[in-house]
Amino acid sequence: MNIFVTGATGGLGTALLPALAAAGHTVTALARNPRALPELPGLTGLPGDLLDPDCYAASLTGHDAVLHLAALTHARNAALYHRANVATTADLLAACRSHCPDARFLLVSTRAVGATCGAYGQSKAEAETLVRQAGLPWVIVRPAEVYGVGRGEAIAALARTCAKGGLLPLPGRGRHILAPVHIDDLLPAIVTALTAPAALGHTYTLAGPDPVSFTDLADAIASHHGKRLFKIPIPLPLLSLAAFLAGRLLRRPPLVGDQIARLTCPKATDSSAARADLGFAPRRLDISAMFPGC
Repeated sequence: MNIFVTGATGGLGTALLPALAAAGHTVTALARNPRALPELPGLTGLPGDLLDPDCYAASLTGHDAVLHLAALTHARNAALYHRANVATTADLLAACRSHCPDARFLLVSTRAVGATCGAYGQSKAEAETLVRQAGLPWVIVRPAEVYGVGRGEAIAALARTCAKGGLLPLPGRGRHILAPVHIDDLLPAIVTALTAPAALGHTYTLAGPDPVSFTDLADAIASHHGKRLFKIPIPLPLLSLAAFLAGRLLRRPPLVGDQIARLTCPKATDSSAARADLGFAPRRLDISAMFPGC
């Protein structure tokens, strides 16, 4: 297959490109800096930006699938999320209708989807709606928290902190549920979703089989390293206020307001449909596989 990929230089994209090459696909990867792409057989970098559809639209011709990974995940306000996650998806879909109307459109979304999950979650819900209503062959996947990538994912940050032991601030009481999924189990499911006939017109949750609370996961990581944590619950309203002030005062705030809603909102964990249609077979939670070397 000829596959057009957005977001190829992100953490998930960087991991997916070798998997696509190994499956025998040829890939055109849209990137602001194609030199950041790895050298792989069948991979061509296309310089451009999703914000400028004129730079990529004609290049969609001849592709059998479009894999839309690109997304803004941390922003100060809802308008930025809308521009990066909704408007660009609308532009990409319009370009597909004009240049590759039979191509399968695979959107990589998130389990943290919907207004209860903050401005980011709302933007992803709107992007999903656009995909379903575009009149194109489509599939949507919603990965859980990914580990094993080692490129800045939230689980890696938690692992680095907990591996040292000591003080750990908890968002609220830390009872919100995570469903970590290993990158090596996630990739085959996404690659399969590009071609599986049963996947067309479906939305899949890709979650690990061992849902765990934030606080219990933190304890497990610390214990794996022979460390002990002293957890300090931080009330969610206080965290929200801190995020608001940081967004106003700092150029690069360490926390943006919608991250709190995204972390604490209820999320689906049932991956049975993905197991049946995509062969998704996530491993049991493996602390030793968490970055860095946990």
